[in-house]
Amino acid sequence: MKINAPHVRTLSLRFLSNPNIIRWGKRLLFAIGVLLFTFVQLMMVVLPIRNRTAPVETDDAYTYIVKAAQMQGCFLQNCPALNDLRQQLTAPSEKPNMTWIRYREYVRAFSIYHPLHSLILAGLHTAGLSWEVSYNIVEILGSLFLSLAISYWLYRLFGPGPAGVALLLVAFTPFPGQGLHYVVPSNLALGIGMLTWGSLLKRDDRSRRIIVASTLVLILIHPIGRLYALLSVLLFVLLNVKQMKRADWQMMGLSLFMIVMAFLLPLIISRPELSFPADPPPPDWNRWTGYYNNITQAVSYITSWMRLYGGFLMALLLIFIGLASLPPFEQRTRVVSMGVLLGGLLGASLLQVLPRYPAEAFSRVWIPFAIFLTGLIAHGIWRWAAAVVHWIRQALENGLQDFRDERWILSMLGWAGVLLLVFGLILARNSLNHVLEGQRILRETTTIMINSQDSRLDADQASVLLREGCEDVLYMFEVPMHLYFAQGALACGAIYHPALEGTPEETQWIQDNQNLGYVVTWNPTIRASVTTGGNPLVLEAGKSLEFYIPEDWTSQQIYIYLENTGGETRLNLSPLLVEGGEKRKILERISIPADWSGWQAIDITAVEIARGFTLEAVRGSNEIFLRGIKSDPDTPRNWPWDEGLTLVQRPSNPDVEATEINFNTASLVPYSDWSLTVVEDQGDTVLVKVDR
Repeated sequence: MKINAPHVRTLSLRFLSNPNIIRWGKRLLFAIGVLLFTFVQLMMVVLPIRNRTAPVETDDAYTYIVKAAQMQGCFLQNCPALNDLRQQLTAPSEKPNMTWIRYREYVRAFSIYHPLHSLILAGLHTAGLSWEVSYNIVEILGSLFLSLAISYWLYRLFGPGPAGVALLLVAFTPFPGQGLHYVVPSNLALGIGMLTWGSLLKRDDRSRRIIVASTLVLILIHPIGRLYALLSVLLFVLLNVKQMKRADWQMMGLSLFMIVMAFLLPLIISRPELSFPADPPPPDWNRWTGYYNNITQAVSYITSWMRLYGGFLMALLLIFIGLASLPPFEQRTRVVSMGVLLGGLLGASLLQVLPRYPAEAFSRVWIPFAIFLTGLIAHGIWRWAAAVVHWIRQALENGLQDFRDERWILSMLGWAGVLLLVFGLILARNSLNHVLEGQRILRETTTIMINSQDSRLDADQASVLLREGCEDVLYMFEVPMHLYFAQGALACGAIYHPALEGTPEETQWIQDNQNLGYVVTWNPTIRASVTTGGNPLVLEAGKSLEFYIPEDWTSQQIYIYLENTGGETRLNLSPLLVEGGEKRKILERISIPADWSGWQAIDITAVEIARGFTLEAVRGSNEIFLRGIKSDPDTPRNWPWDEGLTLVQRPSNPDVEATEINFNTASLVPYSDWSLTVVEDQGDTVLVKVDR
């Protein structure tokens, strides 16, 4: 079929010159950007929630939950648990490490710096939802709100086309430390701030009322909100300085008054604790060291972001092109005003010095500034695309030329085409690198969020304590303590072992305390630190788990509780010892159905496994979690306490030391003269009765 070239050229010119096509193209690109950005952010939040049993970032999550529980049942922080903790955590210590442990827990248990977040959680819990479900709802809805707020802000700054390009880039931009996928009060404050800034950029009569309302919300959601509120006031003044009315100045004054009061209120009110005590510095630390660490950390954030765009020089070039391509007058005023204020805030954030958290404020303020810079780069890309369309339109109007004609190549139109092509290739390369590297980091981050601290926490365990009698409780770890506090244990006395271990106060609070009746700790199978949650015992390909059975084991079977969250898989049962390097003899192949959990009986009457056996996951199998071991299926406890059974987990690497796990109650606490009885061991925490 013969192509009518003039007709095609005419149609192409008509298409490229149609303002409706261009307008709808901008809107379509913006809609695609919003959908992709929101989808990526939601997946970063929803996937970990769906694939975990505990809230994401368990230690931080329960810190937020405890603050909400205090708002419901201990608003003035004068309940027995907090009264006890206050004495333990404010006691001076000559040991720098102990001073830090006490300071850290004091801030996490007492400092109220996000009351609005706590109020939302408490409201959902009052409506009948569990604390964990309430927290997850706030995470998901907060992520949706934050995504839409960022989209709206970029739209008001750069318009639909550049904003769409920026959202496509930001969707695959990781932010170390304070990433957008962590829906915490500081990031919610960022979303409220961006929504406010976007509304102010619209410049309508409601702006002054928006500032007052948003200032109140911002100072209640997080301390960083005070700075975002101040930025809102300054932005309003910069954009409207020539037509400010008396009512405008009054509203600005009211907003500034609320911000000042947010700083002064902690000096007036002692309970609840609205202030942060001074962060105790480590030895040999001074303020200049803090400034140096701030700058070093800040530079690492900036260079990491610039690498996504081809390095320092290329990122600067792209930013400069975006800035230079801004149209004069109103839009340039809006963008430059926003950039100056954010840049000033970013610089000021370096003045906050926290000894153990370098550039903490910078890492939070860097997010909106990096998104702003991405918007500038996206504007440059948009202008390049517009220049390409203009070049094509000119080429069509002048007639298609022979690319081998030197006169055409050396003409202005030819040079413009070459420059646009080169710049387009650079953009394509950098954009592809940005997306590939960004999605790799985000995928790794999501995997970590799914797997880290994935404990199974039994919310009903604290009710057992309350029924048994509310004596003083010794908490060996932070997360179980916060779990219990959220479920009503604020009404009981509390002793935090990490803040007392090896100190003179240990004798008073623990060893000589006749009212100490219970211990709460992690199950021995949980791998955890003092301050974070832990992961359960897992059988995976290449690793084996050895069961050593004591001679006085009376049962002919061992019951193990297995949980398989993946597809159908298999475990191999073998004897413990293999002599002479012979291949391990497989006695039984245990089939585990897909998405199954339950008790699996293992017959140990055979001579080869009477004193023990090995379980090994076959190659290519998914993870199988061990959630319990029993000698008697009718016993209410899930684990063989003081029955002499020992587990040894051997990694696939022979150079890595094996982990030995026993279930002796005496090993749960470092006090050998105590008589202990496990009261409840559902989930990954253990409630133990102390009999003296």
